[in-house]
Amino acid sequence: MNRLRWGLTALLTASGLTGIWAQDAPPVEETLIIYASKTETELAELGATAFVITAEEIERRQWRTVAEALHAMPGVSLAQTGADGGIATLFLRGANSQNTLALMDGARLNDASGVARGYDFAHLSTAGVERIELILGPQSALYGSDASAGVVNIITKRGVTRRLQFAAESSTEEDQRQRFDAGDDLGLFDYSVAFEHEDRQSLSARTDGFPRQAATLEEDSYRATRARANLGFQLSERGRLELGATRIDADIDLDAVDGDDPNNVSDNEQTALHLRYEHSAANGRWRYGLYAARAQTDRTNLDETDAFHPADAIDSRFEGVNDSLEARGTFQINASLQLTAGLAAERESGEGDTVGSSAFGPFTSTFDDDADIDSLFAQARISLENGVYANAGARYDDHSQFGGEATYQASLGWRGQAGTHLRGFYGTGFQAPSIFQLFSSFGNAELKEETSRNWELSAAQDLGDGKFRFGATYFDNRYENLIDFYFNPETFFGSYLNIDEVDTSGYELFAEASLGRFEARLAYDNLDAQDVSPDPGSGRVDPQPLLRRHDDKAALLLSGEASSRLAWNLDILRYGEAWDVDAAQFGAPAQLVDAYTLVHFGATCRVSDHVSLNLRARNLLDEEYTRVIGYAVHGRRLFLGATINY
Repeated sequence: MNRLRWGLTALLTASGLTGIWAQDAPPVEETLIIYASKTETELAELGATAFVITAEEIERRQWRTVAEALHAMPGVSLAQTGADGGIATLFLRGANSQNTLALMDGARLNDASGVARGYDFAHLSTAGVERIELILGPQSALYGSDASAGVVNIITKRGVTRRLQFAAESSTEEDQRQRFDAGDDLGLFDYSVAFEHEDRQSLSARTDGFPRQAATLEEDSYRATRARANLGFQLSERGRLELGATRIDADIDLDAVDGDDPNNVSDNEQTALHLRYEHSAANGRWRYGLYAARAQTDRTNLDETDAFHPADAIDSRFEGVNDSLEARGTFQINASLQLTAGLAAERESGEGDTVGSSAFGPFTSTFDDDADIDSLFAQARISLENGVYANAGARYDDHSQFGGEATYQASLGWRGQAGTHLRGFYGTGFQAPSIFQLFSSFGNAELKEETSRNWELSAAQDLGDGKFRFGATYFDNRYENLIDFYFNPETFFGSYLNIDEVDTSGYELFAEASLGRFEARLAYDNLDAQDVSPDPGSGRVDPQPLLRRHDDKAALLLSGEASSRLAWNLDILRYGEAWDVDAAQFGAPAQLVDAYTLVHFGATCRVSDHVSLNLRARNLLDEEYTRVIGYAVHGRRLFLGATINY
């Protein structure tokens, strides 16, 4: 496979033109298109369950972060340790967070220096975002590792039309946010830029510290600056070159696992770069693309000793880099059949350096290594005039550490003229061990890949010329050879092993109504997520619920226009019970966290052709709830803002 890597590199270098994985931002159209499928695919004919969150919906519902938008979607559980800036972990249909691939304009955002290579959604805002695509179910046949539970594909704005926007808002807790967004199409050249800064003096992340700390809890601050830019060049009638960059710099006050900690601070820097070139044939029958992307995450954590932690200190620095190259072609064989095939080469590099001390004495940890994955993939799509459609795809990945892995997926569906839609899907996935799991002080170079399989069945029905729609999906997932840390009580040594197995299953229901100026969406999902790992010693299986997964969730999203100048939205989100452990108590048993309901409200008043005023309320009913045991959450917060458009 080294020949593939060098061949791809030579091809991209010789052409001088590279690009990203995802497709262009979508044109304005009523038919929603999915671009995470690596070729434009109508949402209704995608094999897996998927949702598209558009820029219009983001603006209407005043979702300020990607995590906030995703948390309202079916199949998603999200846990955040603390308030603003706390680690935000995403679970799709009960799977581990590292089984979800996060993409930004084709760059793989998952942190290559992280313990399991997951992605922290805490710092990702919606500023400059054109759309968010959420695909549930394994997508390893398209993307290889990290996508065995699904994909979150984020596409930033392009200069399709002229826009110039300034926005600012402040909250009752003195939170501040400013945003600038601009773009234009100048013919042979187009551009899009976005800039955002937020400054929050938040509540203390920990709520149950030692009693002597209760009167001295500090407010944890959070500051983040984000910038995005995309430049496009129409090199010929059918060839387009594009390059872009995203930069996030976040400073976070943290707390210790056992309570408030005034000296614990962290810095998180994320950079995503992409270049791409795409060309289409004159007859429209085929097109090809050359793509490259890089995503880098730099994290530092500094915690000096203090009066409450006289022996605890840490200084850690991590750097993770994902580089990718891809060549891909799509061929329209006839009116019904489309083929896509490609080659990909990826390298992930991770390094970490930690020096610290505790009551048990000083400690150090270092790792610095990389892994390569070379890949071949192909997929076929069939769409017949009688409403039958089918998708099939396969991929082979060659990992420099554990060898090769083949994955595949297939689906079959039917769209009837009476609005009936039936679909079935089956797919397999895999997760490569992380750099930390392979090469750190606790690493194991003999680790194998995690594997999974998924199947789902769904049915939907449209009524009233598309004004009403309802449906249901049932899914069943199996994850095997999951990597976990195992401490051997006989040798007093611990390392990572392929020892875990997980079963997740459930169903998702939805109903939608679109009546002129009023829209309503009701979604409910039920989840059974169990750890069915055999005991390493006895081999006995004692199923246990997975932590921080809600057993069910309901979302009622309402929006409307009271007049041509006044729009409103109301989100009612109910999260069911979930199991969790108190990290401050070593070896503590799991506890059941109560269900809770959050109500969010927003209103926008357009006072002139260029100026609008915004009101948004989060946790309007001031619900008291627990998201992660021991970590604080916000009560009612009101935000007032203004937006100027030209």
